[in-house]
Amino acid sequence: MSTSHCREVIDDHMNDSNWKKLVDWGRLPLVRTASELTDIMQSTLYPNATAGQSGASISSAAFDSIDELASVDRIRDWAAEEEYARRKRLEDVTVMDIYNIRMEQHEFDLSTLISIDKGLQHLLGQKYFSN
Repeated sequence: MSTSHCREVIDDHMNDSNWKKLVDWGRLPLVRTASELTDIMQSTLYPNATAGQSGASISSAAFDSIDELASVDRIRDWAAEEEYARRKRLEDVTVMDIYNIRMEQHEFDLSTLISIDKGLQHLLGQKYFSN
């Protein structure tokens, strides 16, 4: 699944979720006071807010660990790339490619796979790759 397909799927799910929430508002009972409305809103929306806060704290911890490990020069480079992409995105959409995940491709030779297999066989008593 490509990055753009993942984004489209997530967008579709979020739009569907938001639509369901909007349609469900019509089923709310008539309320007489603002506190009743607040209670209803908290009971229906609060569980999602808690999950969102949990995800935000995990993301924040991951960002902090990257921030601690990255050099000052690298952080400066990232900030410059982001600023450039923000300025040029209307003229050239390919500048937004900096936000795609970039991973180095590693090639393994047979000896590496055999050593991994031997290590797993030693630890788990099971073969994963054939010789």
